[in-house]
Formats: sequence, structure tokens, C-alpha cells
Amino acid sequence: MDLVKTEGRAAEVGPVEDGYRKEWEVEGVEMTIAITPLAEAEA
Repeated sequence: MDLVKTEGRAAEVGPVEDGYRKEWEVEGVEMTIAITPLAEAEA
């Protein structure tokens, strides 16, 4: 996790309110990160 936090320049790494989605604004640009567990992903 430290590598992900460092490379992503994150203040913290952990779960978000809806489990796998986070939205925010950076310098006027809306950003979203969402992660789907591999077991639920379709090929």
C-alpha cells in the first residue's frame, strides 16, 4: 500500500463511502476513481 500511496500522491488509501468509487475536483477538473473486485469483473 505504501507504493500505491506514494506513486498516486495520496494523502491516504482506504475504502470510500460507496465501497469502490470516489469523485473529486482537481484544479477545475472532475476526477473519479472506481475499482471493481476481480471476482466481479467481466472478461
